Amino acid sequence: MLEERGNIDLSLAYFLKFKIPKGKRILEIGCRFGSLLHLLQKAGYQNIIGIDIDKGAIEKGISKYPELEGKLIHYNGERLPFNSEEFEVVLMFDIIEHLPSPKQFLANQVNRVLKQNTGKLIFQTPNKIINIPWEILQHKSFTAYKSFHPSLQSYHSLQQLFMATGFTQILIEKNNLLSAHNVERVKKEIGFLSLPLLKALQKMPIIFFPNFWGVAYS
Repeated sequence: MLEERGNIDLSLAYFLKFKIPKGKRILEIGCRFGSLLHLLQKAGYQNIIGIDIDKGAIEKGISKYPELEGKLIHYNGERLPFNSEEFEVVLMFDIIEHLPSPKQFLANQVNRVLKQNTGKLIFQTPNKIINIPWEILQHKSFTAYKSFHPSLQSYHSLQQLFMATGFTQILIEKNNLLSAHNVERVKKEIGFLSLPLLKALQKMPIIFFPNFWGVAYS
Protein backbone atom coordinates (compact mmCIF):
# COMPACT_ATOMS: atom_id res chain seq x y z
CA MET A 1 0.00 0.00 0.00
CA LEU A 2 1.27 3.46 -0.88
CA GLU A 3 1.75 5.68 2.14
CA GLU A 4 1.41 9.39 1.54
CA ARG A 5 3.39 11.74 3.78
CA GLY A 6 0.65 14.31 4.20
CA ASN A 7 -2.81 14.25 5.73
CA ILE A 8 -4.78 13.47 2.57
CA ASP A 9 -8.24 13.31 4.16
CA LEU A 10 -7.78 16.66 5.90
CA SER A 11 -6.43 18.23 2.69
CA LEU A 12 -9.48 16.97 0.79
CA ALA A 13 -11.87 18.33 3.42
CA TYR A 14 -10.12 21.70 3.36
CA PHE A 15 -10.31 21.91 -0.44
CA LEU A 16 -13.99 20.98 -0.49
CA LYS A 17 -14.92 23.80 1.88
CA PHE A 18 -14.17 26.31 -0.90
CA LYS A 19 -16.91 24.78 -3.06
CA ILE A 20 -14.85 24.94 -6.25
CA PRO A 21 -17.06 24.21 -9.29
CA LYS A 22 -16.43 20.73 -10.70
CA GLY A 23 -15.42 22.04 -14.13
CA LYS A 24 -12.50 24.17 -12.92
CA ARG A 25 -8.98 23.20 -13.99
CA ILE A 26 -6.90 22.20 -10.94
CA LEU A 27 -3.16 21.62 -10.55
CA GLU A 28 -1.63 19.91 -7.51
CA ILE A 29 2.06 20.69 -7.09
CA GLY A 30 3.84 17.96 -5.15
CA CYS A 31 1.15 15.32 -5.73
CA ARG A 32 3.47 12.38 -4.87
CA PHE A 33 1.38 9.23 -5.63
CA GLY A 34 -1.74 11.20 -6.54
CA SER A 35 -3.92 10.03 -3.65
CA LEU A 36 -5.56 13.44 -3.23
CA LEU A 37 -6.27 13.67 -6.96
CA HIS A 38 -7.76 10.18 -6.84
CA LEU A 39 -10.21 11.36 -4.17
CA LEU A 40 -10.93 14.57 -6.07
CA GLN A 41 -11.75 12.56 -9.17
CA LYS A 42 -14.09 10.35 -7.16
CA ALA A 43 -15.75 13.57 -5.92
CA GLY A 44 -16.44 14.60 -9.52
CA TYR A 45 -13.42 16.72 -10.44
CA GLN A 46 -12.11 15.66 -13.84
CA ASN A 47 -9.92 18.59 -14.98
CA ILE A 48 -7.09 17.71 -12.61
CA ILE A 49 -3.33 17.44 -13.04
CA GLY A 50 -0.69 16.41 -10.52
CA ILE A 51 3.01 17.12 -10.78
CA ASP A 52 5.98 15.92 -8.71
CA ILE A 53 9.78 15.80 -8.88
CA ASP A 54 9.81 12.17 -7.68
CA LYS A 55 9.57 10.06 -10.85
CA GLY A 56 9.30 6.82 -8.88
CA ALA A 57 6.33 8.16 -6.90
CA ILE A 58 4.57 9.20 -10.11
CA GLU A 59 5.09 5.73 -11.62
CA LYS A 60 3.79 4.03 -8.48
CA GLY A 61 0.82 6.39 -8.42
CA ILE A 62 -0.14 5.54 -11.99
CA SER A 63 0.11 1.85 -11.14
CA LYS A 64 -2.09 2.32 -8.05
CA TYR A 65 -4.54 4.71 -9.74
CA PRO A 66 -4.62 3.77 -13.44
CA GLU A 67 -7.47 6.21 -14.02
CA LEU A 68 -4.95 9.01 -13.38
CA GLU A 69 -2.64 7.99 -16.22
CA GLY A 70 -1.89 11.13 -18.22
CA LYS A 71 -2.83 13.26 -15.21
CA LEU A 72 0.25 12.52 -13.09
CA ILE A 73 3.38 14.20 -14.46
CA HIS A 74 7.03 14.09 -13.48
CA TYR A 75 9.01 17.33 -13.84
CA ASN A 76 12.37 18.77 -12.86
CA GLY A 77 11.18 21.03 -10.05
CA GLU A 78 11.97 24.24 -11.90
CA ARG A 79 9.65 25.54 -14.62
CA LEU A 80 6.08 24.26 -14.50
CA PRO A 81 5.40 22.77 -17.96
CA PHE A 82 2.13 24.63 -18.47
CA ASN A 83 0.92 27.74 -20.23
CA SER A 84 0.33 31.00 -18.40
CA GLU A 85 -3.11 31.30 -16.77
CA GLU A 86 -3.90 27.64 -17.48
CA PHE A 87 -5.42 26.82 -14.07
CA GLU A 88 -8.16 28.23 -11.88
CA VAL A 89 -6.82 26.48 -8.77
CA VAL A 90 -3.36 25.38 -7.62
CA LEU A 91 -2.96 23.12 -4.58
CA MET A 92 0.24 23.10 -2.51
CA PHE A 93 -0.09 20.96 0.62
CA ASP A 94 3.20 20.47 2.53
CA ILE A 95 5.23 21.94 -0.35
CA ILE A 96 6.24 25.54 0.41
CA GLU A 97 8.60 24.47 3.18
CA HIS A 98 10.53 22.27 0.73
CA LEU A 99 11.18 24.98 -1.87
CA PRO A 100 14.81 26.18 -2.03
CA SER A 101 13.68 29.51 -3.54
CA PRO A 102 10.02 29.99 -2.57
CA LYS A 103 9.79 33.63 -3.63
CA GLN A 104 11.01 32.88 -7.14
CA PHE A 105 8.87 29.76 -7.55
CA LEU A 106 5.66 31.35 -6.29
CA ALA A 107 6.10 34.51 -8.35
CA ASN A 108 7.46 33.08 -11.59
CA GLN A 109 5.72 29.72 -11.71
CA VAL A 110 2.67 29.39 -9.46
CA ASN A 111 1.31 32.88 -10.07
CA ARG A 112 2.11 32.54 -13.77
CA VAL A 113 -0.02 29.41 -14.33
CA LEU A 114 -2.98 30.75 -12.33
CA LYS A 115 -5.80 32.74 -13.91
CA GLN A 116 -5.10 36.34 -13.02
CA ASN A 117 -7.52 38.07 -10.64
CA THR A 118 -9.61 34.93 -10.13
CA GLY A 119 -7.08 32.13 -9.55
CA LYS A 120 -6.75 30.54 -6.11
CA LEU A 121 -3.70 29.01 -4.45
CA ILE A 122 -4.91 26.69 -1.68
CA PHE A 123 -2.09 25.66 0.64
CA GLN A 124 -0.89 24.15 3.88
CA THR A 125 2.60 24.53 5.35
CA PRO A 126 4.06 23.95 8.83
CA ASN A 127 4.78 26.77 11.26
CA LYS A 128 8.53 27.10 11.81
CA ILE A 129 8.01 27.98 15.49
CA ILE A 130 6.52 24.52 16.08
CA ASN A 131 8.10 22.50 13.28
CA ILE A 132 11.75 23.16 14.09
CA PRO A 133 11.55 21.80 17.67
CA TRP A 134 9.46 18.87 16.37
CA GLU A 135 12.04 17.97 13.72
CA ILE A 136 14.90 18.31 16.22
CA LEU A 137 13.06 15.85 18.48
CA GLN A 138 12.41 13.42 15.63
CA HIS A 139 15.88 13.47 14.07
CA LYS A 140 17.96 14.10 17.20
CA SER A 141 19.76 16.86 15.31
CA PHE A 142 19.71 20.66 15.40
CA THR A 143 20.43 21.00 11.67
CA ALA A 144 19.05 17.93 9.84
CA TYR A 145 15.69 19.61 9.15
CA LYS A 146 17.37 22.29 7.00
CA SER A 147 18.07 19.74 4.27
CA PHE A 148 14.38 18.98 3.67
CA HIS A 149 12.66 22.05 5.17
CA PRO A 150 14.80 24.95 3.91
CA SER A 151 11.89 27.40 3.69
CA LEU A 152 9.85 27.12 6.87
CA GLN A 153 7.64 30.13 7.52
CA SER A 154 6.16 31.96 10.48
CA TYR A 155 2.69 33.48 10.27
CA HIS A 156 4.06 36.91 9.40
CA SER A 157 6.77 35.74 7.00
CA LEU A 158 4.20 33.65 5.12
CA GLN A 159 1.98 36.71 4.68
CA GLN A 160 4.96 38.72 3.44
CA LEU A 161 5.99 35.92 1.09
CA PHE A 162 2.61 35.89 -0.64
CA MET A 163 2.43 39.67 -0.87
CA ALA A 164 5.94 39.81 -2.34
CA THR A 165 5.04 37.27 -5.03
CA GLY A 166 1.94 39.01 -6.38
CA PHE A 167 -0.84 37.34 -4.39
CA THR A 168 -3.75 39.24 -2.82
CA GLN A 169 -6.64 38.54 -0.43
CA ILE A 170 -4.49 36.25 1.65
CA LEU A 171 -6.26 34.10 4.22
CA ILE A 172 -4.18 32.10 6.71
CA GLU A 173 -6.12 30.04 9.24
CA LYS A 174 -6.16 27.09 11.61
CA ASN A 175 -7.56 23.65 10.83
CA ASN A 176 -8.47 20.54 12.82
CA LEU A 177 -5.47 19.09 14.68
CA LEU A 178 -7.41 16.19 16.16
CA SER A 179 -7.57 14.10 13.00
CA ALA A 180 -6.67 10.41 13.23
CA HIS A 181 -3.56 11.05 11.11
CA ASN A 182 -2.24 13.72 13.49
CA VAL A 183 -3.05 11.81 16.66
CA GLU A 184 -1.30 8.67 15.39
CA ARG A 185 1.73 10.57 14.17
CA VAL A 186 2.25 12.42 17.46
CA LYS A 187 1.50 9.29 19.47
CA LYS A 188 4.49 7.56 17.89
CA GLU A 189 6.75 10.27 19.33
CA ILE A 190 5.31 11.06 22.76
CA GLY A 191 2.84 8.29 23.55
CA PHE A 192 -0.24 8.89 25.71
CA LEU A 193 0.45 12.64 25.91
CA SER A 194 -0.36 13.06 22.22
CA LEU A 195 -4.07 13.82 22.61
CA PRO A 196 -3.70 16.35 25.48
CA LEU A 197 -0.91 18.09 23.57
CA LEU A 198 -2.94 18.35 20.37
CA LYS A 199 -5.97 19.62 22.27
CA ALA A 200 -3.81 22.32 23.88
CA LEU A 201 -2.26 23.29 20.54
CA GLN A 202 -5.71 23.48 18.93
CA LYS A 203 -6.52 26.38 21.26
CA MET A 204 -3.32 28.29 20.55
CA PRO A 205 -3.37 31.60 18.61
CA ILE A 206 -2.66 31.29 14.90
CA ILE A 207 0.95 32.50 15.28
CA PHE A 208 1.68 29.44 17.44
CA PHE A 209 -0.46 26.94 15.54
CA PRO A 210 1.48 23.92 14.14
CA ASN A 211 0.27 24.28 10.54
CA PHE A 212 -0.97 27.16 8.44
CA TRP A 213 -3.86 26.49 6.06
CA GLY A 214 -5.20 29.05 3.66
CA VAL A 215 -5.85 30.56 0.28
CA ALA A 216 -4.21 33.35 -1.68
CA TYR A 217 -5.65 34.92 -4.83
CA SER A 218 -3.60 35.64 -7.92
